[in-house]
Amino acid sequence: MRGIDVTLIERMTSNFNTYHRICGSAVSRKGVRHLRLKDNEIQNRIGLLRLRWPGGITTDIRVRGYIIDRPVLIARLREEVSDSGGEIVTGSVTEVSQDENGCTAVLSDGREFHADYLIGADGAFSVVRKKIFGTEPGSIIKVAESYIDSPPDGNLIFKIGEKYRGLYSWSFPCGSGRPSASENSVAVRQRQDRRHIGRSQIGGRRQSVMPLHPYRRSG
Repeated sequence: MRGIDVTLIERMTSNFNTYHRICGSAVSRKGVRHLRLKDNEIQNRIGLLRLRWPGGITTDIRVRGYIIDRPVLIARLREEVSDSGGEIVTGSVTEVSQDENGCTAVLSDGREFHADYLIGADGAFSVVRKKIFGTEPGSIIKVAESYIDSPPDGNLIFKIGEKYRGLYSWSFPCGSGRPSASENSVAVRQRQDRRHIGRSQIGGRRQSVMPLHPYRRSG
């Protein structure tokens, strides 16, 4: 970023550590090669993606990747922005526009920021995508995530079957353990344990079940 004026707009001021531990945090080695990951930002190294199909059929795909500690990685990237002379702004972007002179982002409090380039890393319901390209997800899916006791390994496991109604269940290693959940009853029963996701020391696999009904996003 040296030689480039950078402004980072972040809407979150609290609960940062817990929020960024959602989902499996798996990334390909190629996809993050420019980040130069530090040892403390890597929870597990991944070497295999395993698909489990109905009828006991298994497909193994060799991969190279990591389970990353997203809060630690994001904190380091924010530090680098600050150390390089960049500006970090707290606020929520509500409007984005583009013309021949660049892009303008407007915050909920009325502040405006203009830039030659705009990177919209603002999630599934991206304001940038909606305002610039006119698209947004048509529906969202409720997901139950939990942890189970199981020794960690380098495998990403996906289970596909009729009980998931066109979706799937996944199980990823997570630090010193392995989380997972493949039955609706397990997912619902362990849903109250979601508060543990923010802990840095995890003793089991992280698992998610995605068989719950998709529903249309309101608004």
